[in-house]
Amino acid sequence: MAKIRKEDSALGATIDEIDLREPLQTKEVEFIKQSLAENEVIFFRDQEISPTQHKAFALNFGELQSHPVYPTVKGFPEITILENDEDNPSKIEEWHTDMTFRKIPPLGSILLGKIIPKEGGDTLFASLSAAFEGLPNDMKNSLKDMQAVHSFEYGFKESLEEPYGREKLKQALIATGIPWKGMEEKHKNFIKILQNVMENCSGVRRFGAAALDLAYVAAGRYDAFWEFGLKIWDIAAGSLLVKEAGGFIQDINEKENFLYTGNIFACNNSLNEEFKTRIIQISENAI
Repeated sequence: MAKIRKEDSALGATIDEIDLREPLQTKEVEFIKQSLAENEVIFFRDQEISPTQHKAFALNFGELQSHPVYPTVKGFPEITILENDEDNPSKIEEWHTDMTFRKIPPLGSILLGKIIPKEGGDTLFASLSAAFEGLPNDMKNSLKDMQAVHSFEYGFKESLEEPYGREKLKQALIATGIPWKGMEEKHKNFIKILQNVMENCSGVRRFGAAALDLAYVAAGRYDAFWEFGLKIWDIAAGSLLVKEAGGFIQDINEKENFLYTGNIFACNNSLNEEFKTRIIQISENAI
């Protein structure tokens, strides 16, 4: 029978007598849900579970989400890999709640410690409810009607630079858009630019929407993006994401405003000059 041991602090409890390798009974799932609601963080000790078991356990609590930046376990896009050491230190050392930038944020995160240092490197947890209850009444009242913007780019400004922004064009993954029907006069010049870029980068992708391509540049999934003849509604939101994430974005013609011309290229700052050269040197007739 499941047992719970509460921590002597504002939050946290350990659940014993539940084997996460096995399918859970309904009463066990309900016990865990109630324990999480009451204690905010719960721990399961000495659980050697596989990715398949990890995923099966998580599915007891709802649909799974994947993180847009971090690498994942092969075959399990829902399981994010968080790996830091002396050569790859953590870049985000601020108090945060995971993935609140989502339209529907996840209920929580299920962390599995694989390689743990003998000392230090602790993951710390804080109780927002306890923090709020500890405030003076006048401050509580002033906060009750306030709203906060949960922004991806605030927490991941460094994602364009490292470890997800490649420093050399040869290593870069580029996105672009193909001139659509009615723009046949631009096709030949677009092919010239495409060939020039493809010969000097890791690969070229086309997802299908400029707004999403720009969001992926901001997130570090793509290192750069260019396209001609877009509309302001195609690029306004995505270009803001790139700017807020610390990236570079500009009109192909440096003197023009890309929001009005629709001729845009965006990249991480490490690629700025090299990528711009590859685009601009043969782009005059393409726009």
